[in-house]
Amino acid sequence: MSLSNNNCVTVPEDGLYQIISQITFGFDGNTKRNVAAQSITVKRRDTRLTELIQKKVVPVPFRDPNLHPSEKVVVSSNLLTFVRARVGDEICVNVHPVELVYVSEVENALTVELKL
Repeated sequence: MSLSNNNCVTVPEDGLYQIISQITFGFDGNTKRNVAAQSITVKRRDTRLTELIQKKVVPVPFRDPNLHPSEKVVVSSNLLTFVRARVGDEICVNVHPVELVYVSEVENALTVELKL
């Protein structure tokens, strides 16, 4: 499996892949949006079409008014799905808006595993 310079991994062989994606969003007192979103897509090598596999919308959580405006409330978003892919297809994780992603090597992960 190779990681591209964007948010995708390239599939090394044909098969059924299990995909687990965990993204943590951080919302502070200055967050103007009311939702964030995470999705998994597949870019097909042969047709260059992008298929939406799964999407999750994450609402902004309640914030205690006593919190300092810069203090973040974090919410994890987890997706688990399977996709049949062929050599050269790209499995991608997308987030929106990207500036709400809580930056942490522990909190954010992508696992892509060949099952069949």
